Amino acid sequence: MKLLSLLITCLAIFPAFSQWQLNQDLSQINFVTIKKQHIAENQRFDQFSGQVTQGKVNISINLASVNTNIGIRDERMKEHLFNISTFPTATFSADITEKVLNTIAVGQSKRLTVSGMISLHGASQKVQAEVLVAKLSKTSMLVTSMQPLLIKAKDFTLIEGINTLQKLAGLPSIGYTVPLSFVLVFEHG
Repeated sequence: MKLLSLLITCLAIFPAFSQWQLNQDLSQINFVTIKKQHIAENQRFDQFSGQVTQGKVNISINLASVNTNIGIRDERMKEHLFNISTFPTATFSADITEKVLNTIAVGQSKRLTVSGMISLHGASQKVQAEVLVAKLSKTSMLVTSMQPLLIKAKDFTLIEGINTLQKLAGLPSIGYTVPLSFVLVFEHG
């Protein structure tokens, strides 16, 4: 009887300790650039992956998948800003207590502050992200930014690349801070 009780307990908590995979088709990572001081443009990354395993969150963005809806701008960003031949990905990693995830019931959500590390263009910076975590089902959870992460070019040695893009495009200015937001769906089964 004790063995059966232990088995049932293990099966009940198994989803919390299993690996949650990011579903790219249901997720999105967006950023906004500002040019000419007042013109904002929505852009995104089309390829990224991630997982939550044993309290560790890891997300990787393929920088070659930048999508600004303008082909020449995408190519220039890949070459002159991100330098994808040397730095093909950006990553985010953080720890999240599995106990916190276990306290969210299906159909409920919880606001969390997640402290983590962004690595981009050979530099790493600590960040805090305000997120909303919602359990959609026993095997699906949604994580969305409550406010954008502000990515500062100086923190990731990107100012020179932005200045190059500005000259190539003949623009009077391109902003050095970019708000990034996300909607991520994680699943396991």
